[in-house]
Amino acid sequence: MTASDAPSNKLANESAHEPMDDLSGKGQDFLKTRWSTADNKRMTEIDASMHQLIDHVVDRVPGVLGALVSSADGLVLASRVTHSTGLDAAAIAAMSAAVLGLSNRLVQLMGAAPASFSHQRSTDGQVFVFGISKVAVLTVLADPTAEPAQIQSVGREIGIGLARLFRGTANV
Repeated sequence: MTASDAPSNKLANESAHEPMDDLSGKGQDFLKTRWSTADNKRMTEIDASMHQLIDHVVDRVPGVLGALVSSADGLVLASRVTHSTGLDAAAIAAMSAAVLGLSNRLVQLMGAAPASFSHQRSTDGQVFVFGISKVAVLTVLADPTAEPAQIQSVGREIGIGLARLFRGTANV
């Protein structure tokens, strides 16, 4: 998918740090009819906070190349993944949700608890996928030399922050 193929709303625009109340098209109509001004303000705060949390992991953890937050069904909510890296945030979000879903199915063979974390590693890089309650996914992309234990620790902290952030907006 190229930049020109990407959806026009800010939820899918991985480089956007603008508030979510600046949505265009159907998303904007939905917000106007569904949510009050107070709800729009809350969504703007959530958007800013999600970007702050992912900026924290990208800027402060050595070897981290990018991060994104997506809904549990794979829609980008916030991202620090740029097209200049050759990576597509929308594709990463969709695949991350699928990986976490498959991980859940696999670990639930052992019991009822869902998977909370998945780590894939190759000679070219690493992908860390964290489940955020049942509503969202945090994906962290890192170079192959990045320290997995540090990323896992920071990822869990960011996950706790995101779960707190979503509390009150969904059944977290």
